[in-house]
Amino acid sequence: MKKNKDKNEGLVKEVKGGEEIEGVAGDVADEFDDINGSFEGASVSSASSVPPVTHDPPEFDDEEIITILCDERDKERENKAANRDVAIYKKRADDMTAAAQRLQAEFDNYRRRTTEEKRGAREDGAAEVIEKLLPVLDSFSQAVKIIKDKSVLEGVGLIYERLGVALDGFGLLKIDALGHELDPHLMHAVMTRKEKGKSGMVVEVVLDGYLLKGKVLRPAMVVVGE
Repeated sequence: MKKNKDKNEGLVKEVKGGEEIEGVAGDVADEFDDINGSFEGASVSSASSVPPVTHDPPEFDDEEIITILCDERDKERENKAANRDVAIYKKRADDMTAAAQRLQAEFDNYRRRTTEEKRGAREDGAAEVIEKLLPVLDSFSQAVKIIKDKSVLEGVGLIYERLGVALDGFGLLKIDALGHELDPHLMHAVMTRKEKGKSGMVVEVVLDGYLLKGKVLRPAMVVVGE
């Protein structure tokens, strides 16, 4: 009898323990349902704002990552080397351009200087020759004043005129002194003569003066009134 009683009490305890376990399990299930419901709501609300993932990101092993990094480093070195070469070549080009510009400027100066020297040499040579021909012009000028024979005068006058035209082509110009006020830059007074109302004026030209391209080749020798 005692054994049956103990057995019955054990069954009652097992039943009560099972009910307690079932109650706890039910509570845990209810809590999981609540959590799943909250996650489902969160996933629904966030699904509208987050774009779906269409593909998985690529995966690389360590060897591939090292290869990529090495390639990037090599490209960077190549770019630096290329930029350095460009800078070197650009400096060389700038130096060559500057040297060419200096050479061009020096050549322009040389050409300008030689041109001026040649022109100056020609002018000096022409001035020297013309200056030696001035006495010939003076002789022709005196001859046409004293020759009485008409035919001889025409011949001498023609030669005198042609010689004057030829010298005019070199820029020779006779100084117009008679009747003008004495200009010490163009005229040289060799004597004075009393002339009423002509004080300081050139009353006679003793020897003609000439200009060569604006420069006095020989001043005019004149008589000034007083």
